[in-house]
Amino acid sequence: MSDQDTQAQIVREVGDPEGTLPLAIVAALWTAYASRALIAPALQGLYTKRALLDTKLAEERENTTFSMQGDLQDIQSDRFKFLIQMRVATQTEIERVEGIAVASTGHATGILDATEAQGPLYPGYPDASSPVFTGSPYYHPWGYRR
Repeated sequence: MSDQDTQAQIVREVGDPEGTLPLAIVAALWTAYASRALIAPALQGLYTKRALLDTKLAEERENTTFSMQGDLQDIQSDRFKFLIQMRVATQTEIERVEGIAVASTGHATGILDATEAQGPLYPGYPDASSPVFTGSPYYHPWGYRR
């Protein structure tokens, strides 16, 4: 799928029958979360979907529930609850994908074959980390070896 197809799929999943989510906003969010694709390819879409759900939730907060005589009623809180459920599911999926990505990364292994040189910081002055000054049982404080 191309980026535009994926973005259109996300808009369909979020549900935008009124067309309140301009594709420019979706494309901007897609670009903003481009770095997430380096961690795991699915994360860019999931982060974009979560941001769009937050936008839809902000829109739904202003709506009210009403009913008229008969069977006509519009329960806005049901839409809000559904969006909350979608956001929780998306967040759970983000955490699952991030967990897999972290678990599959390689770890640094091996033997260090280079060590830092041990010597005085300033020529002519004694080295404070010298075994002579750290209480080594092999060196006498006056400099000769036991």
